[in-house]
Amino acid sequence: MKKKLLSLMLAGSMLASSAACSSSKSSESVQPTTNEAGKTILTIGIPNDYPALTTLIDRYNDGQDKYALELIDYSKITGNIHSVENDSTDEEMSQLKLDIASGKIPDILCLSTKDMLPLISKGTFTDMYELMEKYDGIKREEILPNVLEGFEIDGKLPVLASDFYIDTAIAKTKFTGEASESWDMEKFIETASGIPDDMNVLKNTSFMYDWYGVFQDNRQNISGYALRKVLNESVDMISYTCDFNSEALKNALSFALSFPDKDMVKDHINSMTDKEADIFFKAEQRSMLDDKALISSVWIIGLASSAGSAIWGEFGDDDLTFVGYPSENGCGAVTGCEWLYGITESSDNKEAAWSFLSTVINDEKFNSIDSQRIAAIPVSRTLLEKLYNKKDTSDKNSVYSSESGVFNKPITQERVDQLYNYILSAKIEPYHDSEIEAMIAEETAYVLNGERTPEQCIDILNDRVGTYLAERK
Repeated sequence: MKKKLLSLMLAGSMLASSAACSSSKSSESVQPTTNEAGKTILTIGIPNDYPALTTLIDRYNDGQDKYALELIDYSKITGNIHSVENDSTDEEMSQLKLDIASGKIPDILCLSTKDMLPLISKGTFTDMYELMEKYDGIKREEILPNVLEGFEIDGKLPVLASDFYIDTAIAKTKFTGEASESWDMEKFIETASGIPDDMNVLKNTSFMYDWYGVFQDNRQNISGYALRKVLNESVDMISYTCDFNSEALKNALSFALSFPDKDMVKDHINSMTDKEADIFFKAEQRSMLDDKALISSVWIIGLASSAGSAIWGEFGDDDLTFVGYPSENGCGAVTGCEWLYGITESSDNKEAAWSFLSTVINDEKFNSIDSQRIAAIPVSRTLLEKLYNKKDTSDKNSVYSSESGVFNKPITQERVDQLYNYILSAKIEPYHDSEIEAMIAEETAYVLNGERTPEQCIDILNDRVGTYLAERK
């Protein structure tokens, strides 16, 4: 811990030194240079290997004669090996901060939200709204409005993603009522308390399985669903403050404690015959269709066949409501991004940087599920509309190709429209920190294990998360 605190203090000192010298631009930025072909060199820094971005960079460089984009992979400088899903380690960010302090900051940075947020607070990035107005490239009206609203800070757009995902939940309208989209904690608890005895609150999904059993409703899964959004709402990543003194949080923990521990409601698959296991899993697969579960969690990671199947195959023809996760601010969707992009304020190549970032946002191959990346929802209005209108049912990139072995018929236009409109209307809240989420999971586990009260948990979270945020501010 002392080593980490010292690293953070040194990094903060370096950033402060960099800001203090910002009036001397020539000493703080790398002057434009050209390669042998006469192209202006543009740099993009990333903490670890990202094959899809490397492919896009090569295609961008080959497709125009003015700029040469060079990738700075900080994991190669530190000698660490990561997979694309991993956040950077302290070594990569320490090296980047050394570059910032010495005036060698790349023109573009591509980082996780956790690593990007401290740099945003230091004024590292250019307002992209200004670049949209000044240079050719993608314009404001070509990006989904809810995305711009979510990324905007104090009227400025410091960073942006090329895509995002939505983690949400669906229930049949006949159980929740028509006005239950993005329901609050009170409505969730009231509805879940009133379901029939032979109905589960949550449909079993992969996170409810372990290597030898399947869990039915239990305090761990119920709390995981109930707290998914409320805990995020307790942390303000823009102001670096937190407040866990929420009645919704207390009520969620108390409600979860009314369920048994997960090990008390586990169906042991290994103890079943093959025939019994087959019957069990088929029943689990049909649980939403047969009204044996109230809520199904759904990840929307694009507008292709998988997204359509998620809201069609297991539900049937009944009307559906995107209840999401219980929230206090009317936003039941949990949203996030794999990578964020920012153009540094000290860059002397802002026009070139915006040209490339416009390509990242609007490149169909890069934002395709066929690329070497996690499929996700494009922030480009043009790309999303193209997917919406892609009605070739034989193409896996088309949402209209969705069908399921459970329901076994093509998705309807009505259901596609419902999904599409939900994507357009969902409140985008991209600024999260995975370390804070891990802290919260650790502390709430003590409550679910009966070792602490909800009130004690809240006090500890206020202190522990508050200290973490203060150290990074």
